[in-house]
Formats: sequence, structure tokens, C-alpha cells
Amino acid sequence: MKKKIIIGTAQLIQNYGISNFKNKNKKREALKILNFCYDNNLKKFDTSPHYKNQKLIGSFIKANGINDLCISSKIPSLKKETNKFLYLKKNIDKIFEELKVDYIDKLYFHDYNDINFINRNFDKIYKVLSQYKINSIGVSIYTSKHFDQIKDNPIVNTVQVPLNILNRQFQKKKNKKIKRISRSVFLQGLLINKKIYTKNKYLISFNKIYFAFLKEFNINPYNLCLDYIFSCKNFDGHIIGFDNIEQIQKILDYLPGNSHLKLIDVLEKKIKFKYKSIITDPRKW
Repeated sequence: MKKKIIIGTAQLIQNYGISNFKNKNKKREALKILNFCYDNNLKKFDTSPHYKNQKLIGSFIKANGINDLCISSKIPSLKKETNKFLYLKKNIDKIFEELKVDYIDKLYFHDYNDINFINRNFDKIYKVLSQYKINSIGVSIYTSKHFDQIKDNPIVNTVQVPLNILNRQFQKKKNKKIKRISRSVFLQGLLINKKIYTKNKYLISFNKIYFAFLKEFNINPYNLCLDYIFSCKNFDGHIIGFDNIEQIQKILDYLPGNSHLKLIDVLEKKIKFKYKSIITDPRKW
């Protein structure tokens, strides 16, 4: 189980999601989290320039002489750039420089809107990327349609996709060439935190229904979410985000099981279909 856990760092030093607006980690606390993960043999990390933590992770790596982390990062959107290839190279240089590494395990294009550009220019993109030590090239996507658009691209062999108890569209999506890495396991904290910071009426309504459901069946939200993702055996990894060390410990204490899986369908029936698409897609929050 542990070998498939990838530490999501979006909320490491910035507010992220709808449940941690008051829990922004300061640098010292963020370094404690990184140390705790490393000491517990959690050595896979997912980051991005947008997360504003690459320099911090780089300083952690350099200060501790670490050379066995497995790091993924992302290229910001190319959509508005005139010289997309120059922008691509500059951002890759910046990623390596900030992280203090000479190797990246996975490099994703962060914006699914870049798929058409990637498909049209994969040979030129490959020439840029081949100058660096990068194990896998991927795209962060949201829908099965995006997957179908990118699956035949010769340089893309990984996709980062949403996967959780409410969004199961990629559960059975298979392709021998494309590895799948899940994200949104806790749906930015919505599925594990009763207290949320939002005025979105659909999220507020769901929150009440969901936690009443958990109470009715005496279910731990962590167990429910983790039982599901770890039952998806054909995924190569799961990005799991944390607000603090206590949450990481809960993951480490988790014992795999599948006793809750049948209850996911029960939960689905309790949610009004007309607003499920809003709940499962943070872009609409």
C-alpha cells in the first residue's frame, strides 16, 4: 500500500481546498511534515510551480543530502504563451533549479487545454524534454474525453486523474501504454473534514448529507476513501494531500479492507444527480 502513496504538496505552504483556510503551514511546520514523511519511508512527492513550495522542497533535499526522493512536477499552462517552446524550456529549468535535483520522475502538463498543442507538436516537445533526465511525461486531466484525446500521443505515458468515492469514471479505464496516477482522493478535504469554508450551497448540502451518512453507518471517512482507492489495483499511484502530520499518521495507521465498498452506491443514491457534477469537480466550486 505504502509504495503507491504519493505525497500531495499543494497545501504544504499555501491555503488549498475548502477545509484548511486557517491552517496554512509556516516554513518550519512544512519542513517538519517533509521530515516526517521521509522518516516514515514516504518518498514520493507531487509538486508544481503553482504550489509555491519547490524552493522549500529543494532546500529540504539539499540540507539533508537526500538523493532518493521520487518527485513529480508540472508545466504551467502554455495557453497564453506566444513562444510555447521557450516557455516550456524555461519552466523545466526552473523546476530543476528550485528542487535542487538532476532527475524528475514524472513531468506533467498541468493544463488539459494544452492537449491539442501536445498532440500537434509532440516531436518538437520531445526534442526539448530529451535534454533533461525525466522518466515519464504526462498530462493532468479531468474527464474520459481528455483521456481519449491524449492516449495515442507517442510521448505521453502517464495521466493524472481524479479518483474518489464520488468520481469513479477512471476506475475501469484501461490502456496498456498509459499509467494512471490518481488525485483528489479526499476531494480537497471535502470527504474527510466536517468543517468546510465555503458559501457554495451544493457543497454545504452535500456536507450535511455525507456526514449524516457516515454517522448512520458508523464509518470513518478516511477508511471509506482509502478502501476505495486501494481497491483500484490497476492504478500505479495515488496522490494524497495532507494539512498536517496528524492526517499523515491516520494514513499510516490505515489497515486495508473493502468492507465499506458496497456503501458507496448507497451514498450515491442519497446525492441529487443534478448537482453531483458540481460536487465532484473543484473547477466549479
